[in-house]
Amino acid sequence: MDPLPPPTRRPLHGYKYTPAQQAEKDYHLKQLRRDWPDVNLLWQEWVYDFCANTPQEELDRLMESGELDERDTKISSCKMEKLCEEWNHSSAQETSSLTPVQM
Repeated sequence: MDPLPPPTRRPLHGYKYTPAQQAEKDYHLKQLRRDWPDVNLLWQEWVYDFCANTPQEELDRLMESGELDERDTKISSCKMEKLCEEWNHSSAQETSSLTPVQM
């Protein structure tokens, strides 16, 4: 009998990472999980993807302007709850050890 293929993760977004970029992402996500274990995994991935795919000048501008500190978001809490439910449902079907997203 042939061995099973390794488990794959479903893409969370439209970003296409090369194997080297994915390895770097996995390395940084491991560090994020170590340093901030109370932050759910989906948010950690969002932060990584945003920072990795935004030019440094734009990140600097956002941090200096305080735009990221505003409480109003483009995603309503209802949409966010639905997104978290979808994540929890899809990750429960995977073989990985992802933790559920909590609001």
